Amino acid sequence: MFFSSINLAQPISDSTIIESEIRLKEVIIASDLFQSKSMDFAGSITRLNTKTINNANSLNLEPVLNSIAGVHMQSGALNTNRITIRGIGSRSPFATNKIKAYLDEIPLSTGEGETTLEDIDFATLGGIEVYRGPSSTLYGAGLGGAIHMLTKKVSNFNSMSTNYSVGSFGLKKYNLKGALGNDKHGVSIFYQNVKNDGYRDNNNYSRQSFSTIGKIRISTKSILTSYFNITQLKAFIPSSLDKVAYLNNPSNAATPWGNAMGFEDNDRIRLGLSLKTILSKNSESITAIFTNIGKSREVTPFGNEDIKTNNFGLRARFRKSILEDYKLTFVAGTELFLEKFTIESFENINSQNGALTSNLDQRRKYANIFLATEFLPNENWKISIGTNLNLSSYENFDRIQTGINDASGNQSFNPIISPKFSITRNINKSLSVYSLIAHGFSLPTFDETLNPNGQINEAIKAEKGLNLEIGLKGFLLKRKVYFEIAGYTMLITDLLVARRNSELDFSGFNAGKSKHNGLELLVNHQLIKTSSINLNHKLSYTLMEYSFDEFIDDDRGDFSGNDLTGVPNYTLNYQIIIESSSGLYGNINYQSVGEMPILDDNSIFSEAYNVVNIKAGFKKEINKFSLNIYGGINNLLDEKYASMLQINPRFNQRYYYPGLPINYYSGIKMAYKL
Repeated sequence: MFFSSINLAQPISDSTIIESEIRLKEVIIASDLFQSKSMDFAGSITRLNTKTINNANSLNLEPVLNSIAGVHMQSGALNTNRITIRGIGSRSPFATNKIKAYLDEIPLSTGEGETTLEDIDFATLGGIEVYRGPSSTLYGAGLGGAIHMLTKKVSNFNSMSTNYSVGSFGLKKYNLKGALGNDKHGVSIFYQNVKNDGYRDNNNYSRQSFSTIGKIRISTKSILTSYFNITQLKAFIPSSLDKVAYLNNPSNAATPWGNAMGFEDNDRIRLGLSLKTILSKNSESITAIFTNIGKSREVTPFGNEDIKTNNFGLRARFRKSILEDYKLTFVAGTELFLEKFTIESFENINSQNGALTSNLDQRRKYANIFLATEFLPNENWKISIGTNLNLSSYENFDRIQTGINDASGNQSFNPIISPKFSITRNINKSLSVYSLIAHGFSLPTFDETLNPNGQINEAIKAEKGLNLEIGLKGFLLKRKVYFEIAGYTMLITDLLVARRNSELDFSGFNAGKSKHNGLELLVNHQLIKTSSINLNHKLSYTLMEYSFDEFIDDDRGDFSGNDLTGVPNYTLNYQIIIESSSGLYGNINYQSVGEMPILDDNSIFSEAYNVVNIKAGFKKEINKFSLNIYGGINNLLDEKYASMLQINPRFNQRYYYPGLPINYYSGIKMAYKL
C-alpha cells in the first residue's frame, strides 16, 4: 500500500512527461518498502498501488476500499453498491453519491450527483487515491471526499497477457491485454468479460468492456494521452429481503422483483484526451477534455425507466513554482461540466414498456474554479491554502405535462466557496503533525431536486460542511512501522434527505444538521524482510460517532440526537501479506463491521459481523514469459451478514441484502514480452 499526498512544491522534469502521469508530482510513502522522500504533507489521503488492488479477489472494489480507514463500501450485488466516506453518502438509496470520483482527469460522477465505479476494469488501474473528507480543492471540494483512479502508464515495450478465473455461483472472468509502445508513442488495449449466475435467484450478471490507453509524445515538452472505454452491462436485480426471508431463505429474490424478473441494461462510453506540457523548469500545464455517454433501461415491478445521459467537459490546471528551492508554489485551474439527463417512465407490461407515465429532461451546468498555494518557510514547516468556487444550475423540461402539473423550471444555486487551510510541522525526519480546516459541499441528486408531485423544488439547497482535523504520521522502530492517526469533527448543515414517495420515486428536502466525530488509525508493520521472504501486516481502524444534530421530518417526526442512519459505529480491517523469492505468495484479510441503524428513529439496527478472506498463489518469470496461478476463499468462516442495507424503506420492511456465503475462486494469468 502507498500513502501519499499531493506535494505542490516538486521540481518538474522530462521524466514526468515520459511517465505520462496525468497528475501533480507527488510525495510517495512506500509503506511496503518503508522509504520516504518527505514527511511534509497534510490531510487524510491514502494511495493504493497495483499490488494492493491485486491482493483482493479482483471482482469488485469492496475489499480494497474497505481496507482504508474512514471508508465503508456496501455491496448488495455486483451492480448495486454504496460507498460512504466518514459517513457522507450513507443515506443514498441504492448507489453512491456525495463523493467525487475521477479517472485521471475524467469525472466519473455525473452532474446529477451519482458515482459509478463498477464499470472500470481494474486491469487498467495503476493506483487509487482516496481523499477522506473535503480536503481536496483540486477535485471539487466534495463533502465526503474524492476517489481518484489512476490508469496504468503505457508500456515502452510490446507485450500480451491473459487472465482467466472461475469461481462459485457460475463466476467466469476473462481479461486480455495487448500493448505496443516505445519511448515516444504507445497504446494499451484491454478487454474484459465477466459472467456470474449469482448466489440468489434473479441474480444473473454479464458485463463486457473494451478500453484503450494511449500516449503520443508531441515534443520533448508535451505528451498527449487518451482514454477510451465502452461497457455493456446486463444485471438482474434480486433486491432486498425482510428479516424472515434474510434469515431463512437468503438465496431467494424479493418476491415482487423475482416475479417481474427485474433487471438493468446499461451501455456506457467514456472518452478523455489530456495534454500535459512542461512550460519551464518551474511550471507546467494540463488540459483535458472528456465526454461520457450512457443509455440504460431498468425493469422493475413498479414500472420501467429508460435513462439517457450525455455530458461533456473540460479540466485545466496550471502550476508555477517561484522562490528558490520551490518554496512557494501556485496551482490554479477550472473544471467545466455540461450534462443532459433524460428519464422516461413507463408502466410495466410483462417486462415490456407500457404506457408512458412521465418524460423529463434535466440539463445541468457547473463550474469549479480552484486555487491552491503551498509555502515552505523552512524544512520543518509547510503551509497550504486553497479554495474552490462552485457555480451550478439546472433546468427541467417536462415533455408530457402542461399547466399546474408541468414540472418544467430552473434553479441556480448560490455560489459556493470552499476554502481549505492546513499547516504541517515536521517534528523530525520520521514524524510530522498536521492540522487543517476545510469546507465542502454536495449538490442534490436528480430525484432530490423534485417535489413529491414531480415539480421542481425551488427551495432545495446544497448540503455543506466544515471539517476540522488534526493528525500525526510517521515511522517507528527504525522505520519498520508506519502509522497514521487522525481525529476529526465534521459539521454538516442543510442536511439533504431523500424521502421515498413510492418504491421508485424519491424527493429531497434539507432536514437540518449532523455531526461527524471520528478517529482513524492506520498501522503498517514490516515483520520480516530478507532476500527470501517478505512478511507484512496492516491494521486500519475507524471509530465513528455520527449523529443528527438537528433533524426534523414533518412527515415522520423529530430525530435530533439519533445516530446517523446507515453508518457502522466502527470498522476494522487487518491484513497479513507474505511473499517469497520462490514465487509463493498469499494474504489473509479480516474485516469487522459494527452495528448500524437502519431507520432514522434508531428502532432497528443491523448486527455486527466479521468476514475473513484468503488468497494464495504462485508466480514465476522465465525470460520474457511470466506465469501467475492463484486461488482464494471469500467468507472463510461462512458468516451470515448483510452486505448492504436498504435505509428507511417506507413501503416495505425489506432491509437486508444478504452477503455471500463461503465461496471460492481460482485463476491463471500469463504474460509475454514480445
